[in-house]
Amino acid sequence: LGFTKGQGSRKRRRVCSRILQKMMQNLIHMETESMIADFNAFKKIRNTTVNESLAAVWRLYTKGEKTSINEAEFNQIADCYLTATVGILESWIRRTALKVVEDLKPYPSLHEDCCDEIKDEISKLQTHLICNATKLCQIVWKVFTEDRSTSLDWPLFSTHFLELMETAWEKEIFWHQVIVIAKKHLHRLRMVRAQERKL
Repeated sequence: LGFTKGQGSRKRRRVCSRILQKMMQNLIHMETESMIADFNAFKKIRNTTVNESLAAVWRLYTKGEKTSINEAEFNQIADCYLTATVGILESWIRRTALKVVEDLKPYPSLHEDCCDEIKDEISKLQTHLICNATKLCQIVWKVFTEDRSTSLDWPLFSTHFLELMETAWEKEIFWHQVIVIAKKHLHRLRMVRAQERKL
């Protein structure tokens, strides 16, 4: 994604990208482990992971010398997050949503159709994030500052960054669409099995 020229050193961006990529990998791991069965425990550990990652990013950009970041710095951080999201989407879906449709595997045609549709949704979202990164960053920055400030402090950043970024790229809508696709093909599976029982 764009948003790098004149907005901090390449080294700082590389470090930021590594931190947020690791955060996303950890979140995916959590969502596929047994702790998800205990939502409160999952939420607590998730929040801790996110806070630790964002704190590391905050230290990277403030160096303990200032109490806020400006729009250019925020844009670079947000861009690193969107880049990490694009890179992790396929693995994320494969380890979560595609497990729901494992019952389709004995029926290769149904399973392939379902996977292809879900992968198409992933591809569309990745393209959307890449093409609209600048716009998404601007939207979130305006929500943070309400057009009344030129900087962002730690309490606001740490509390709302992930939530606002996920809202901006419409995470819930994307997951809803994936679930709709999975349900459609699982319904087809039930129809096929019903026909088989009649034979």
